[in-house]
Amino acid sequence: MSKSPKTISLILLSVILFAGIVNWFSYQFFPHYAGPITATLVVIWCTLILRKYDEKWADYGLTKVKSPIRLLWQVPLVLVLTIAAGVLANFLFSSLFETNPVSQSRFEGMEGNLVLFLMWVAIGWMVGGFFEEMIFRGFLLNHFEQLFGKTNRATFMAICSQAFLFGLIHFYNRGWAGGFTIFVVALVMGLLYIRLGRNLWPLILAHGIVDTLSFLEDYLGG
Repeated sequence: MSKSPKTISLILLSVILFAGIVNWFSYQFFPHYAGPITATLVVIWCTLILRKYDEKWADYGLTKVKSPIRLLWQVPLVLVLTIAAGVLANFLFSSLFETNPVSQSRFEGMEGNLVLFLMWVAIGWMVGGFFEEMIFRGFLLNHFEQLFGKTNRATFMAICSQAFLFGLIHFYNRGWAGGFTIFVVALVMGLLYIRLGRNLWPLILAHGIVDTLSFLEDYLGG
């Protein structure tokens, strides 16, 4: 079902406002899990929107894997490019601005704690791997693109828009440097989503692997 620019604007506004409200309330009661709670409820909200317009997540890249062999090169490609982008962005920001370490208190106590490590790995795959890619690269990028007109310029603007929002949601617990780094990584993820045929699977798998490696570093005390 086609949607008018006004309808698309209202959809995007509803998702952004819904996410902000849910995150604020969940942060008051469950600060360590506000992100996972918000992502879960936003995916549900987006799913309801898709159903209203006779759409499904497969229309936005969550399709059946038709050629698993392609993932053998696509996932490493996404891993290398996003990690390189993150390292470069962090280096550039640190070179230009004074940065202070940001405490990741929700991960305190993970060192040597196998149960906590496995719990966060599971959350990382569900929220980071699946939900964040579904929301930002799948739902938001495509709706911004529809709003802007589905030209090459519109696609670029849509990639930047979802990247800005992705960096913004990570700002509160990662600071300016972290927010900027995540923004740059999201730009690369958005570009790769387009270049890989709007297939979410390479991004989901790469995202999950990166989160797992990050948690493993915390678990090992790195």
